Amino acid sequence: MIQVILEETACGVCGKGGAVMRCMGCRVPLCRACYRFDLFGHGCGSVNTLIFCPVCAEDIDLNPWGGKRPD
Repeated sequence: MIQVILEETACGVCGKGGAVMRCMGCRVPLCRACYRFDLFGHGCGSVNTLIFCPVCAEDIDLNPWGGKRPD
């Protein structure tokens, strides 16, 4: 579930203020410049938006469609 941040919070990636969401993997607060999103489709016509920090976006266990496979 996407968690929107309403209070003034610093981004956990760049350290600047203005975090708007939390990563769905590690729950770190993210600003608009630092969050990554992917679309997770399941079933016929069902799509969920997933929000990740740059590290979790690359994790194949958290983001099966966008993560990188180990070498």
